[in-house]
Amino acid sequence: MDVHPTISLLHVDDQSVEHNENEKEIKNCAPHGPEGQWSTERLRAVQCRPPILNPPNLELGNLEQDNLSSISSTPKPQRQTEHRQPEPVGSHTGTMAIKHNQKIVNNHFRKDWQRRVRTHFDQPGKKASRRVARQAKAAALAPRPVDKLRPIVRCPTIKYNRKVRAGRGFTLTELKEAGIARPLARTIGISVDHRRQNLSEESLAINVARLKAYRERLILLPRKSNAPKKGDTKTDISQINRAATVSSVLPIAPTDLAVKEIQKSEMPAPIEGGAYATLRAARSNKRYQGAREKRARDKAEAESASKK
Repeated sequence: MDVHPTISLLHVDDQSVEHNENEKEIKNCAPHGPEGQWSTERLRAVQCRPPILNPPNLELGNLEQDNLSSISSTPKPQRQTEHRQPEPVGSHTGTMAIKHNQKIVNNHFRKDWQRRVRTHFDQPGKKASRRVARQAKAAALAPRPVDKLRPIVRCPTIKYNRKVRAGRGFTLTELKEAGIARPLARTIGISVDHRRQNLSEESLAINVARLKAYRERLILLPRKSNAPKKGDTKTDISQINRAATVSSVLPIAPTDLAVKEIQKSEMPAPIEGGAYATLRAARSNKRYQGAREKRARDKAEAESASKK
């Protein structure tokens, strides 16, 4: 146990001897300072080099020896450490902060994406599976149609508003005009959309007629054959010819997009003063009606007070 410290001390002494010999065998081959002296960085670098890298049998001059001794005698300044306060969360110094409530960037570039490549080699089989599922659904719902009754609506935007398609559901106004209660509509295969609004009389009339036509053709079978309720079909069920599977009720026919010419006499009479001016005048009259009535009332009261 006592041998190892002695060996380490002897080893340190050998290094110090070699280091002192190394100082005497430095070659003056580096760039000099302004007065023919070695720069401080160069002297320190040569002093710390191993003896194999220093050329032998060369001595320093007086000035170089003095500089070397001054460097070796002066202690190396210690680095001053400062205790920094931890920065608050979300503070960024020297960088541009991310503004607004954005997603925190957390990119992942080491995913094994080769195992996550999506292929669709089962497309033919899926096609057959979907067809079988549709047939099973139609058989389970028979004799009811597969889908509910949908309204006729116009496609949005000017580009497509010439086309008609099936909407989400009938409005409450359309159901009221057709005489169908809202709770009943869902039970007899009519879709309802309480958010949709009628923006024209034409769309309201078309969908009301569609609801009435559906109600006339509807065969409402009783839940219990021996106890029919009000509104159920009284026809004998055995006499009803079962139709084939119906995918949609009252299919929507595509509209004719061709441009048609009409006679000038068939055009509606123009509004006197223009439609825009008429609408703005009606809006203004409704908006300022209360203020005008109050002004007339105050004027009448002022006149009656002046007569007294």
